[in-house]
Amino acid sequence: MAVRGTDFKSEIRDFDAIAKGEDIKLPSEQLELGMSLIEKMSAPDFEPERYADEYRERALAMIDKKVEAQEIKAVAPAPRRTGQVVDIFAALKKSLEEAKPPRQAATAKKKRKA
Repeated sequence: MAVRGTDFKSEIRDFDAIAKGEDIKLPSEQLELGMSLIEKMSAPDFEPERYADEYRERALAMIDKKVEAQEIKAVAPAPRRTGQVVDIFAALKKSLEEAKPPRQAATAKKKRKA
């Protein structure tokens, strides 16, 4: 399962042009988790034109410098970080559970008969 957000207007495509994966079978747990994630990440007021792709702008600026025979100075890469390997599926599931509104005690417990 992979989810990626849309950051820029140029990344938005016509829904009919996107492969839907009709022939792929997913476990129901993954499908439910994916649908829940999409629902929580969706925003009706998203305005992609408000955002600029700074990476692309910097890359194009470097290309322009190279075309004009200017020197491009490379920045040393950041040191590689190492750390604990996380089960991303379990972490995502936990995050979504924590984001759910708490159930009321009255609906969670059965009422006793007197």
